[in-house]
Amino acid sequence: GPYRVSIERLNTSFLVYLPPRHKSPSHDEKIRGEYETEVVDLLADEASPTTTFWEVGGGWGYFSLALADQVQRVTAFEADFGRAQLIRKSSQRNEYSHFEVIQEKVGESSPLDDYQEPDLVLMDIEGWEYAALNSSPQLIEHSPTFVIELHDTEQLYMDEPDVKPNETVELLEEHGYSVEKISERSSGNYHILAKL
Repeated sequence: GPYRVSIERLNTSFLVYLPPRHKSPSHDEKIRGEYETEVVDLLADEASPTTTFWEVGGGWGYFSLALADQVQRVTAFEADFGRAQLIRKSSQRNEYSHFEVIQEKVGESSPLDDYQEPDLVLMDIEGWEYAALNSSPQLIEHSPTFVIELHDTEQLYMDEPDVKPNETVELLEEHGYSVEKISERSSGNYHILAKL
């Protein structure tokens, strides 16, 4: 069945379905409500009851579920069918009516401009951030606040596209964003906060 997660910082608790422990290295941190606390703190500071929140690269929907009680609308984008199904199941179990799951690999073929514009965007799409943002000019024009996990693919020797995280930062700065590095999870893997 689902796990009951409580996050003190958000004064919230929710039910979440997670895959078997071996498939999710941060499994126990999530169950304890201690997963990526710096990101949770940041989202908590930026969210309000009128916020439309997007989690792009939903994973198991942890952040979407965590923020669901704090915001007006939640949309979780997740490319993987099985993961998207679990997020949907979790949101239904919590009886969230303002929560949408879109099973879609966002990028050039499916720009984020096709969806209702958000106020706050959390993005973690394993090196595809630049492609997703670059193909969604209206999203950037709408000027939401972004929290983005960046992967320095060169430093991590990933088989991923040759994406340099600084290109993502430069793209945002060209549109007037101020960009701050907030947490480095491991070498070459960190979050930025981008605000206008």
